[in-house]
Parts: sequence; C-alpha cells; structure tokens
Amino acid sequence: MNRSFVRRIAAGFLSLSLLLSLPAWADDGRPQLESLSLGRETVSPGGRISLEGQAWAGEGEMGPIQLYFQEESSGRVLMGVLRETRDTGEGPPPSLADYSGTLAVPADAPLGEYRLFRVSLRDNSGGFLRLEKAPSSREGWEVLDWDLSFTVVESVAPSSPAAVTLSPARAQPGDTVTVTVSSQGESPLRGASLLFREEGGSHSLACSLQETDGWVDPYTLSGELALPEELPSGNYSLCSLTLTDGSGARQTYSSQEGEDLLPLPVAAVLTVTGDSGDTTAPVLDALFLGEPSREDGSWVWPVTVTARDTGSGLDHITLRFEQGEESVSTVLYGNGAESGSFQGEITVTAASPAGTYTLAQATLADQVGNRSYYQPADDCSKRAQPLPQLLTLSVQGTGAGDEEAPALLSLTLEEQRIQTGEAILVTARTEDGGSPAQKVELQFRNEGGRSIAVTLEPDRSGQLTGWVKKYQTETAGRYRLVKAAVTDQAGNRRVYRQEPGRGEEPLPFSTGFWVEE
Repeated sequence: MNRSFVRRIAAGFLSLSLLLSLPAWADDGRPQLESLSLGRETVSPGGRISLEGQAWAGEGEMGPIQLYFQEESSGRVLMGVLRETRDTGEGPPPSLADYSGTLAVPADAPLGEYRLFRVSLRDNSGGFLRLEKAPSSREGWEVLDWDLSFTVVESVAPSSPAAVTLSPARAQPGDTVTVTVSSQGESPLRGASLLFREEGGSHSLACSLQETDGWVDPYTLSGELALPEELPSGNYSLCSLTLTDGSGARQTYSSQEGEDLLPLPVAAVLTVTGDSGDTTAPVLDALFLGEPSREDGSWVWPVTVTARDTGSGLDHITLRFEQGEESVSTVLYGNGAESGSFQGEITVTAASPAGTYTLAQATLADQVGNRSYYQPADDCSKRAQPLPQLLTLSVQGTGAGDEEAPALLSLTLEEQRIQTGEAILVTARTEDGGSPAQKVELQFRNEGGRSIAVTLEPDRSGQLTGWVKKYQTETAGRYRLVKAAVTDQAGNRRVYRQEPGRGEEPLPFSTGFWVEE
C-alpha cells in the first residue's frame, strides 16, 4: 500500500525551506527532522515570524520542536516553538508530521542577523534529537551543519493594498458577501478593516478581517460581510481601508483627505438590490439524471434541471448531494433565461467514498439575487420547498483498486532566465494508470540553500500548472529542482528527490532556472 507523505504549503507562502538529507527515521527509533522554513527574511522589533516544519516521529508521539536563534554582536537569543498540526503518515510510527508556530520578536530586540544555532525535539518515549552549531560535551548533542537566519531591521516596507474583491458583487439584504483583500510589500498582512459608504446616501457597511478569519496566503485575507435585513438598496463604494502588517504597523487609505491618510489605490463597489422591483424567486419544475459514465476513475452523471423565473431571469442553479459528512455539488448556469432546461454534470471523484449520495438541496438564484431552496420533503427546513423528485447517486468503488502512484514525465518552465522579482509559469506532464494527478509539488534550491516551493494544480483545460511567484525570486542565483511529489485523486503519491530517502525515487530529469540581478 502506498504511504502518503502530504506536505501542505499555502500558495503564496514565502518558503525559505532548507531540506535535510536525513533518513526517514533513525535506526535507533529517535525522531528526525525533515524540513524547516521561515515565513519571512526581515522583521521589525515587535513583529512576528511564522515557522513551519516537518519531522519524523520515533517510537512515540512527538513533542514540540524548539528553534534557537542568536544575534552575534549582542549575544541575544530568540526562541520559536513549533507544534504538531497534522500527522501525514499512515499506520504506526515512524510517521511524518507537519509542524507550525510563531517566533515573536520583542520590542527591545537588538537589530542584526539572527542565525539558527540550536534545534531540539523530543517524543514521549524518551527519544530526542539535539543539534547545535558547536556541540557541547554532553552526550547526545550532534552538529548542526546547515544555515537558517532572519534579520531584525529598524523598519520594514509597509503593506499597501493590491486588490479588494467582493463575491458576489450584487446581493440582497440578509445575504452574506465574501470580502478578499490582497496586499503588496515585504511584510505579511495580519489584519484589514474596510468601510463601504452608500453613494448619495447616509448608510455604511463595516468589515474587519483577521488572520484567524480566512487566511489565504501571507499577503491575502478573506472573510464574510453579513448584510443587515433593513439595508437600503443602492451602490456601496469602498471609502476607507486600514491594513495591519506583520510588524503591527497600521496604515489607513481613504477616498477622503486627512492627516495620516493615504489615497485609496483600489476600488470596490457592492450593489444591494433589495428594491429592484423583482422580488420573485425562481421556480424548480423537474430534475433528471442520465446514465453514469466512468472517466479517469471518477463517476460522472449528466444532469438536467427544468426551471423558470418571471423576473430578471435565472442566474445559476446549485445541486448538493450528501452521504453522511461527505458531499458533492455542481452548478448549472442560466445566463438570464426566463425558463428552459439547463444541463450540466455531477462528478464523484476517485477519492470520494463509495455509497449512495442523496440530493440534499437545490438552490436557484436569479439575476438580482432572489433565491429559492428545495429540500427532501421529509427533511425540509422552514425556508425551503419540497423537491419535485428525489435523486440519488449510487457509487461503487470510486477509488478502490487504484494503488498505483502517478509518475512525473516532464516539466516545462516558460522562462529559464529571469530578472529578480519576475514570475515563471510551470507546467507538468504526468502519467497514471488509475485516477488522474491532482497536484504536483516542486522544490527548487539555489547554491546558498534558499528554496522556492511551487504547487501545480489542474487549470480549466486540465493541465497541471503553477507559478514561481514574483516575491519568491527576490534573491538572485541558479535554482535547481531538488524535489518533486505527485499525488493523484485516490491519494496515491510518488516522491522524487535529488538525494532520495526511504520510499523515494531519484529525480527523473534535471531542470531549473536562473534569477539575475
């Protein structure tokens, strides 16, 4: 059976990962490090640095990982602690676990470069690993022969707004709108406060986003804005945006002039349509399922929905099927039609469990946001109407029997020589006798040990693509591919490494790129 070594790297995370060429676990059952990374290179006093890592458990459950950094001229030591977030192995120890944590830089921390000089981790069976730049004479200490560092500087370039998006941009009172804020600058985004004001009116909407609400990547936050039931219709424009960056610094951008205010460089408008005159929700008449087919290990059903709307016309129809805690859904688009039959497909992937999936809800929305809900008659909520038909999907063995890991055949880099701060599109070609590849994770490293992590996922055409992002190419050098991992929809995984360990394979080819000043 394939062992799944899944490493979650948030898209956009500034990876300074330094992978260790260590065996998957020590022969004596002690824990071992697999990787460590810092979320940023520079920080101001009072700021924070995010930490991530992976470690192999020994014969017992893992405890925290402690990292010690020292500034040479002052001797000041700062410590960060990583705690286990998820066990990515299968079966008994030894298994690979993900770790994350934060290093808080005190307000009185001396300026300068802080270098990693000691690492300590222990499991509950008494096994431990201690690494130090200059090992003491005490038994059990080993040499720490790799570098990881950050620099405390007086100030870091503040975050500035890059984009504000609203989904949907048209809504009704009582609806919930997803607000996403993206920033640019050296410092990650920790918080955002937004104010929308009614055009030609006196009403306003306020929204606050924090890291704990909807973290997307170090420079993007997302959260929900609930519209009051009594909110008047009209256009609500973004008039003020306050960003809080990783150092705790705050800056307000406004459409108004004022002391300490900067001009608002982005625009966003929310249209509230409560008084449009169209208050009639769409009507669902019938649903039909066609015969299923098997595609790349998944089951696919054609679905037809007959519906009508006497006002603005149908916008979209959402169908959700459930089996216990598992669910699958599909969206059919009406494109403003007043009535008709709308076709689409519902897919149960190879990674989904077998069984019977029952239609739990159909949601119909028109062009101005009116919605109607349909649910099974024996489990109908107050806001819903009974479904005209009860549909089920019978799934037998979507992923059963697929234990073949996918293979990486080739990588194509759109550019192989770029300037600092430029991006590169990467495309992968894979092969799998069962379910198709779901993602490809790549790691490139330069001569100085700096790493860049890239995740490729299927685009609309089905190709596996991803980007070496602009902020990842701030440091010049030649970056070579040192690791690649391919995962299919059934969870099978194949790992390639420049220096393969247990259960890994050598890289099938050499590739990389140059970053020039």
